[in-house]
Amino acid sequence: MGVEHFIFTKDNMISHELATVHFLSSQTGGPLHFYPGYQYERYLYLNRSNSEHLYYTVYKSLAKSFAYDINYTCRVSNGMNIVSFYTPTGSKEARDVSLGCMDPSHSLAVIF
Repeated sequence: MGVEHFIFTKDNMISHELATVHFLSSQTGGPLHFYPGYQYERYLYLNRSNSEHLYYTVYKSLAKSFAYDINYTCRVSNGMNIVSFYTPTGSKEARDVSLGCMDPSHSLAVIF
């Protein structure tokens, strides 16, 4: 399961709860979209480019393909040792890596 957040605030201050919410989306592989100072009327009528940006962000989020429940095993030849994996959710020090969700814009890195 991947959790993707769209967060809108009326004031320009960043809430301290944003870190708590981002933890959920980062651990499941989903992105966090933050729109500070969002006012519906301003985005709809006065600033057309920002409302189009929001529209296309939501559209791309709904239309892109995802892989769910990923189990990744990296096997290497004798004499090589896997140090760590770098995934969208952070680094892991294991031979087998499990991810909740991944889209084509994410990548994996393996350090030998």
